[in-house]
Amino acid sequence: MDESFIIRSAELPTLARLIAEVVVEKLSRTPPSTASLVNRKELSAALGVSVPTIDRMVRQKAVPSTKIGTRRLFDVEQVRRAIAEKEMVQSTLE
Repeated sequence: MDESFIIRSAELPTLARLIAEVVVEKLSRTPPSTASLVNRKELSAALGVSVPTIDRMVRQKAVPSTKIGTRRLFDVEQVRRAIAEKEMVQSTLE
């Protein structure tokens, strides 16, 4: 018996969004080691964007971060994956 199925094109954006949400949520739950964490200035240099851009991404919850005391720290690889997932979803929706 053939178990394949067909996804209609109208369902693709919804499916892509749901997959991206699950992936981002799973990545944000993964506790990074504190040795690999950077502050927002270091993250902005690693990504080639401004510190205000990092601040905006944090406010929009577009990137995962860890708050230790009053400091907000980032795992560069987790942030890159989250940005890639968001870009993938946006390109699927266009």
